[in-house]
This record gives sequence, C-alpha cells and structure tokens, in this order.
Amino acid sequence: QAAAEQHTGGMVALLTDEQRARDALARGQERGVLCLAAHNAPQQWVLSGEPAALDRAAEGVRAKRLAVAGAWHSPFMADAQRALSDVVARLPERPLEATFIANRTGRPAGPELSQFLPEQLTHPVRWADTLRGLAEPDTRFVTVGPGRVLRGLLRDNLGPEATVLTTETPADLAATIHQLRGGTRP
Repeated sequence: QAAAEQHTGGMVALLTDEQRARDALARGQERGVLCLAAHNAPQQWVLSGEPAALDRAAEGVRAKRLAVAGAWHSPFMADAQRALSDVVARLPERPLEATFIANRTGRPAGPELSQFLPEQLTHPVRWADTLRGLAEPDTRFVTVGPGRVLRGLLRDNLGPEATVLTTETPADLAATIHQLRGGTRP
C-alpha cells in the first residue's frame, strides 16, 4: 500500500487479442510508465502504470479501468518487492507439502518459490498459464468468496470442461464438500 501511495497509478483490462494488446501497450508507453501486469485469458490483458499512459493505451480497444488503489505488478512496486524479499529471506526454509503453482510462471514452484513471491509484485501475472497448470491434474475448481470474475476466467481459459464450484456462504460450503465427495449438488 505504501508503494501504491508513493506512485500514482492504476490498471486497465484490455479485452482484445495479443497483438492489439501489445499495440495498446506501446501506444500507452509514449505517455508514461506502463507495463503488462497480467495475462488473464486469451482475450484479456491487464496493463499497469501511470494514469495518462493507461488512458492512451485504452483508446481504440475495448477496455475497462480497474478499481484498484495502485499500479500493481509494475516497477512502481519495487520498494514493496524489496521489503517482501527481506521478510521472505528471514523465514525458515521448509520443503513444500503440496504442489504450489506460481502465478509468475504458471508452473509448479520448488526452491525458487522464495524468489517468486516477492517478484510477483513487479512482474506480470501469468494467470492463463496458471489456470492451465492447475487444470492438468483436475478440471474441478472451488472458488471461495464472490466468484463471478474467477468463474468467468476459468471458463474463458479452460472451456466448458471446467467444473467451478462457487462457495460464498456456509450453505454453499456444505454443498461443495458434498459434491467433492462424489455426491451431486442438492
């Protein structure tokens, strides 16, 4: 939050193909600091940076300004990355007890996880790759909390074969557990 307050910025989602997103990025960079913050789905790219650069990038493409407090996943988060690196360096190293898919690469992480965690503050999120990595063993997903956006991204990336169980209330949780145990949703 401190890094966001130090550098005025924001984010915009571009709903377009990769080439148009790259063209929009280049156009926006003519007006200021701007970078790719995330690739969320085949037709969704998120840019992060200065307001004037975001405005310029959004011209001529289907775009939606995101209601965020800062330019996340951009060079503006460098101070936060350094601070998180210091914290992570002090943590005791332990072997992972479960598979951890790093959103920085979309692949399982091992010892490099301590490097990836701080780097995700300044590097793009490869969400489309992450979802495909998660879907390799199973195409069932459980969302916790309001899941409309995540549910849409799962289906945009994985198609209709993705099963998305949305868990927003205690009743939803009971139904989700029942279905995961092999029952059908009541």
